[in-house]
Amino acid sequence: MILGICMKKFIIIAVFIIFPFFTVIFQNCTSTEFSTGSSASTGESRFGESGAAPPPNVAQSETCTKGDKLALWSDKNHDGKKDFLLGYIVSYKGSETAANNYNYYSASAHPKIGPQPKPFASHVFFYNGPEGLSLNFFHNIDDGGSADNSVFWDIYVKDNNFSDQLLLSDDPGEVKTHSRSANSTYYKAYVRYWKNTDGAVIGPLTNKSFEIKVNVVGGNGDLKNSAFYSANGDIYSLSNQHGLESFIITYDSVEDCD
Repeated sequence: MILGICMKKFIIIAVFIIFPFFTVIFQNCTSTEFSTGSSASTGESRFGESGAAPPPNVAQSETCTKGDKLALWSDKNHDGKKDFLLGYIVSYKGSETAANNYNYYSASAHPKIGPQPKPFASHVFFYNGPEGLSLNFFHNIDDGGSADNSVFWDIYVKDNNFSDQLLLSDDPGEVKTHSRSANSTYYKAYVRYWKNTDGAVIGPLTNKSFEIKVNVVGGNGDLKNSAFYSANGDIYSLSNQHGLESFIITYDSVEDCD
């Protein structure tokens, strides 16, 4: 009997020597417990504990896409030169022609798609319809706003292969095609209105090389603000403490990265 107990001790001591990573607990030579550092009941190991490896590093890839966007530039000095980029424009889109979308009645603009008129304000936007891209603008609101006001804008459309023309004048004959030079068309938008709107639609703009310059000549009268409206909800102010700003529109090559 004594020999049997000693033999058990000898076997346990031998196991401890051969496998040192086992922890041996003697309880009067009759029972033993072993622990390996991981949960025997679940077989799981925790991050940071022995035997657990950190998650692998996953490389983050970035996708970039190049494209052309309509860019709006400020011309603070009214000299036909770009001063700084105001932002990028998304054109409104519709199935009707630009003239029909302008929705001219009661001697005023009532755009079906685009910014809605407000008193004492100028609205400018692009509309893309069956005939292509067009520049749209109007001042004031129908049956409200200014009792008597005049606005003078010189508009130059350059490098559009003379594809553009006056698609609509609000009021008829008030905005005019003044002249054409070697590579540009000059539109004279000198308007006067009484509790209604005045504006025009110019287009189509058929390539991505064109440049539009809108020079605010004067006669802004009681206009309180002017803005360029983008279909994505962005609104770019064309006003400053001195009045309305001139502006320039071109296509700009842009790289977007996700």
